[in-house]
Amino acid sequence: MDGYKPVRYQSAVSPGNRTTDLAPIWELIRSRLIEEKTVGYTHYWRNVPSKLNEQAVEVAKDILRRYAGIVRVHLMSDDIISFNGIGEDEFELFEFKINQKFEFCKTARRPYDIAVCEVLLVMKYYLPTLTISSDAYEIGGALDESWYLAMQNLERYGVSFAGDDPVLD
Repeated sequence: MDGYKPVRYQSAVSPGNRTTDLAPIWELIRSRLIEEKTVGYTHYWRNVPSKLNEQAVEVAKDILRRYAGIVRVHLMSDDIISFNGIGEDEFELFEFKINQKFEFCKTARRPYDIAVCEVLLVMKYYLPTLTISSDAYEIGGALDESWYLAMQNLERYGVSFAGDDPVLD
């Protein structure tokens, strides 16, 4: 931690009022907070229309083929895209379907998180009424590496946000 200075205090209960370094306690609290944010790391979306764009579904299918080693597809159709991680990297099922008013998926930053980000970005590109957001903002105040990598990967499909931030709009 940059600029960290140990906090010292006089303990009324310690023998001889020894000065105590709180750094180990702070590190424990910090690690638990980070773990909590990782486990609860969530992406959200709203206002899915009653029909998915055909080209968006085709791109999503290709994304999931590219990530075949880290995602297991549950269902893929013109109305629903559903997948999860594989084995120990499985966490919460991602399920994007028509007429959703509000939905979310906790990925805990497992490897399939990149596929979730890419699919959400593709859907946002082709479905302008869709709104997406992510805990990435709450943790770091900006998009994290998964989102930037996802945007970079989508350029192969001609999907570009031209400097606009597609998340949290």
